[in-house]
Amino acid sequence: MRLWKKSALIVLFSFLYFAGMVLSLRNIQELKQVYPGWSLRSQEEISAEQVLQSRRAFAEQADNIIWPTFWTEQRETMTTFRTASTQKIIYYDGDPTLVFPAEFLMGGYPGEMDVNRAAISNQLAFTLWGSEDVLGESFQIGEKEYTISGVFQSKEETVIAGNSNTEMKWKNIEIRDTENKLTREEIVLAAQKIGLSSEVHIIDGNGMVMLLNLFAYLPIVVGIFLICFAINRQLPQHSVVKNVGVFLFFLILALSLPWVLSKFPLWLLPTKWSDFAFWVKLFETLQEYIVSWFLLVPQDKDLVAKMSIIKSMVFLVITFTAEILLWKKVWSKTVSKPKKPELYLANEI
Repeated sequence: MRLWKKSALIVLFSFLYFAGMVLSLRNIQELKQVYPGWSLRSQEEISAEQVLQSRRAFAEQADNIIWPTFWTEQRETMTTFRTASTQKIIYYDGDPTLVFPAEFLMGGYPGEMDVNRAAISNQLAFTLWGSEDVLGESFQIGEKEYTISGVFQSKEETVIAGNSNTEMKWKNIEIRDTENKLTREEIVLAAQKIGLSSEVHIIDGNGMVMLLNLFAYLPIVVGIFLICFAINRQLPQHSVVKNVGVFLFFLILALSLPWVLSKFPLWLLPTKWSDFAFWVKLFETLQEYIVSWFLLVPQDKDLVAKMSIIKSMVFLVITFTAEILLWKKVWSKTVSKPKKPELYLANEI
């Protein structure tokens, strides 16, 4: 009965370990879709003239690596042939895939330059038309008419529409950085080129994803070390197999170090390892980034990102807890130090 109970606990802890890993990594992929690069939140409004001037300035780049997408959220009256209601409208100027990570049931986003079409959520489609099959239907926002280009999955009633109105005021900016080449300094210069002050709020999406990836893989790394430690304790002292195994372990660790470091955010790595000032300020830098992530203006995508981060941390705690309990059940007795053989004196025999 005791053996059966122990086996059941091992199976349970193993399930929690792998489930926590899978769910954590899935949440990180969701976060990557929300923040595929850099996000800027401005306290001041960005005018259409600033957008036009920045477009000209960024078009002069040799590699055209920075191309901002402007967007904003607001509530406006949406009118159909049946009814009129106030809905949340997400306007954009640029790439809509950076603005709202939507899973489309049919159709897709309007084109980057298409300001006469819009995508709506399936919840809004049911509310206004009683069906998801509303491609080609039209509605009005103010004096402007839009044709529905796509229907996406969402529990909220939301519209995504392009807008190049010269009177539009923008509050948010997205910059794609899929190859993780841009630095924070370059983004600050880009914000200045747009005409924003120093109060702009900058979110490093890639850095956030990479940091969460490091946390997610920590249980695997710890598990490998624990297994190696357990095997090492079982091998005879000063044996050839043990010495070769220790050497191979550290050799593999040294060879994999460059690959491991490539997975770190750039701001977590010093330009020189001897830069002591960097190591002194490292905790302060990390704290600054984490605080900045949780002090975002609560736009739709930011709320999704916050929930992804919180869920990833919860799954990480579950994974680590399951790993510790597994270690106690499976390896704790195995790695206990063997007792020394008792020595008997000849006169005691």
